[in-house]
Amino acid sequence: MFIIGGLISAILSYFLNKLGVDMYGDKAVIYGVPLIEESSKTVMGYIFGSVIGAHFVFGVVEAFKDFVASPKEINFKASVLSIVTHIAFGVVAFYVLRHVNIYAAIFMTAVIHGCWNWIMLR
Repeated sequence: MFIIGGLISAILSYFLNKLGVDMYGDKAVIYGVPLIEESSKTVMGYIFGSVIGAHFVFGVVEAFKDFVASPKEINFKASVLSIVTHIAFGVVAFYVLRHVNIYAAIFMTAVIHGCWNWIMLR
């Protein structure tokens, strides 16, 4: 079932991210996109039974997008990084969710994700 959650999260995030980036540009990539993605992945994972699984599925969807959209020289690397980082975000979300609560899990992963995006945009 987490596959459905990951796919719902990817579709929802795609449209909300597009809206945010169209309105706020790169600032949305650092501040808004991580909050949108981590909220949707963590909530969908929670609902569908696997927070890490939903993050993984989301990462695979993003990897496919990155492979198609990125220049040939970096498309494989970008794809692998998408999967690895989203799994890492999922592990953090799972751990924080188990030991604190879902709100802390979303906040913590959104902050880490935002820092990652900031590094990637530099």
